[in-house]
Amino acid sequence: MEKYVNAIADFIQNSKDFQFLDISTSYNYKVGDTFSLSIDNSRNLTNNNMGATIIDGILQAGLNYITVVKPRVDKFKNDYRDIKTTTQFHNLIQSKNLTEIINMKGQKLERIETLVKFLKNEKVETEDDFYLWLSKEENTLCLSNLKGIKTKTIEYFKILTGHKNTVAVDVRLRNFISLCCNGIEITSDKFAYEILMRVAQKLRIEPATLDFSIWSYMSPERKRK
Repeated sequence: MEKYVNAIADFIQNSKDFQFLDISTSYNYKVGDTFSLSIDNSRNLTNNNMGATIIDGILQAGLNYITVVKPRVDKFKNDYRDIKTTTQFHNLIQSKNLTEIINMKGQKLERIETLVKFLKNEKVETEDDFYLWLSKEENTLCLSNLKGIKTKTIEYFKILTGHKNTVAVDVRLRNFISLCCNGIEITSDKFAYEILMRVAQKLRIEPATLDFSIWSYMSPERKRK
């Protein structure tokens, strides 16, 4: 593992256009809240809107984030700025068709509705609640039992709610490892996770910052500039 860690760290340190970015303050928000502080002002929240956070977390798996997911998250935050809690989001989707709200059909809508009911029953009402709830391993195990919610989505929810000591391994992060390590293919997300956590430790940065920095660096939109 150490040779991969060193190769990635060297690439980052010697790259002229790699930038360290934080998802909660550096993302190019076009509408909605730029960022909001948690209740105790200890961290920035990506959405400060439980409806947007749930939509964001569920839709991101397997879909193009820039063209499919983000526009829907942004529009929801713009159209429903007052939907701060899980119960408010639950009441909204009880009174209005979720298909119309986010302009999408399919099984992901069922997963959104299932997660909303689950979090409501768990009394997870705000992003601060979700942050604390996700801090307990027994809760993340329960969350992983819901259809369509696996490790990457759970780690992504952690990042959205302000957790810094994690990465959410996806195709961009795996491709970055391959780019830095002479084309090696990392098929295990767990191994990729361990590598990137070690890289963050070596570079002395928060893993979540490394995650978003790599994700942004590997963006097709950046490469077209």
